[in-house]
Amino acid sequence: MIIVSLNGNDIFSPHPGILLKNREGLLEFGLEILKRFSDRIVVTARKNSLETLGKISDHITHIVPDTYPAWDPLVVLYHIKKNQQENCAWCIASDHLAMMAQFLLTGHYPVEKLFTVTKFQDKKPHILTRQGVPIRQLAGDVHKDSLILRHYGHLRFITLMVSGIAMLQPRMAIDLIDVFLCWKMKI
Repeated sequence: MIIVSLNGNDIFSPHPGILLKNREGLLEFGLEILKRFSDRIVVTARKNSLETLGKISDHITHIVPDTYPAWDPLVVLYHIKKNQQENCAWCIASDHLAMMAQFLLTGHYPVEKLFTVTKFQDKKPHILTRQGVPIRQLAGDVHKDSLILRHYGHLRFITLMVSGIAMLQPRMAIDLIDVFLCWKMKI
């Protein structure tokens, strides 16, 4: 089983309609590729995302509640698995699947990354930048007390709070698998 999440794994993730705008064909190509690896492809979307998805919504197999962590792929797996053998599943975010498809179609790795930096009543919270850009170039200098270190098993994640705006640790770089609020620190 492969679970494709249209929504990011936190409430600040860019809306899938924004992430996949003009990239619907790449997502569809990516889904066709995944069918070569598994006969069960699960595509999930949060209920409040459905209105603006357009033809992408044709591929949704599971609509999940808007209450966190309902859209997390592991939570979805817990609710839909039928037996112990289905505990083993792959998951991929829809924008990463589209990036993989673009790479396979063009031979060029896509380097643009859209993420969210937001505060209350922000009208334009999204930033489109090159993957690997140092966060310091986007966020500037921050106070050391703004860092929150979190541990999840063998990985460490950080969140940076600046004037009520959640940002990222300044010395880190944006990585393909990173999502806002959970940035992998290589220690």
